[in-house]
Amino acid sequence: MSKGFAERRVVVRRKRRIRRGLFFGGQAIKWCVTGFVVLAYFFTLFCCAIYTAMNPGAGKYLLGATLFLGVVLADVLFSKRSILNRRWIAVATGLYGFAVLSYHFINLLAHKFGSWK
Repeated sequence: MSKGFAERRVVVRRKRRIRRGLFFGGQAIKWCVTGFVVLAYFFTLFCCAIYTAMNPGAGKYLLGATLFLGVVLADVLFSKRSILNRRWIAVATGLYGFAVLSYHFINLLAHKFGSWK
């Protein structure tokens, strides 16, 4: 015998509830990615602060750009309605982070193995 309308509705609700769960709804993945991005940002800010302390002339621009990036990240990650287009901000943030970390890595290698100029 087939199920009645009310019974089918209960089954659909149960399935929806399972899909909306913490892991299956993508919330766990979202918060892991958010946590990683925030930690990477604070690491970059820390590196920029050290660089600014060692080289105040050039470091202040890098530190200012990183602080601005923090405002953008906070808007994108934690606001319900972001002012900015998330996809382009994610691309720009990734490129900026890659550039900063690459710069620090090259700087580290240059100091370790001698001048590269």
